[in-house]
Amino acid sequence: MSRDNPRAVKITQAIIEYIALSDQPLSEVENVGFLRLLHVLEPRYDAPSRRYMTDTELPKLHDSVKKHIHSLLQASSAFSFTTDIWTTYSRLEDIQGQLNQPIKRLQQDVQTRWNSTYYMLQSLIEQKRVLGVYKDRYFSNNTAPEAKLHLKQELQMMSRAEAEESRAETAEPPAKLFLKAQASTSSSLDTVFEEIAKEQPQAAQPLAAGAAIELDTYLGEAPSPREDSPLKYWGVNKIRFPTLAKMAQKYLSAPCSSVESERLFSSVSHIIDENRNS
Repeated sequence: MSRDNPRAVKITQAIIEYIALSDQPLSEVENVGFLRLLHVLEPRYDAPSRRYMTDTELPKLHDSVKKHIHSLLQASSAFSFTTDIWTTYSRLEDIQGQLNQPIKRLQQDVQTRWNSTYYMLQSLIEQKRVLGVYKDRYFSNNTAPEAKLHLKQELQMMSRAEAEESRAETAEPPAKLFLKAQASTSSSLDTVFEEIAKEQPQAAQPLAAGAAIELDTYLGEAPSPREDSPLKYWGVNKIRFPTLAKMAQKYLSAPCSSVESERLFSSVSHIIDENRNS
């Protein structure tokens, strides 16, 4: 069976997908047991070499996945992702060094670990001074006013974007606008001045009436209990607060986690060894 045979192509694609999805080394195609399995399933199929999978099939799979992700991002108005959080630890270590304290990492409470709560509280007490400096340096005491200001700014941006989309949908064709301009009795100088005035950005645009009422009503309500789910809240109240619900959908898409990213995306299975030395 030639390599260009449709069935051979499908088998090769399935092999590279198997390697990628199960974190297998590319040398798997040279494994004796794997080759025997392929021979039983399809005796006519000649397994490709590790070099062929590395130089040809893996880049093809990468390009295919990249195009798929790109198409998904194009259809999305916003997206969120998890990134490394080493910056926080490095800042803590810098402050510990400045205060001549030993470099230590904060302990976390883990339900399945005995005495982890005790060790967490102990580390917090030991690092009380360091955490105080960290709070004063990287956190503001005016959190509520700043949060409200950010909400207003975001609502202004969303209202402006919706208004522009609405104007674009209701705009008349260029040819019709040209005929209207010719029939107009106003001078061309006045027309140019009006166009320039419309294009000038306004420094501070007030919130639309609907968005302003939404924000005031939302901030005037009693806070929900901490154990309540924000997603359930917005699922119920998206009719009352349609604009704010869009913002919540944007910013609540990825819940925060106390798990370090190096644990969440463990690389233990990716350690380069003799089999993975491709």
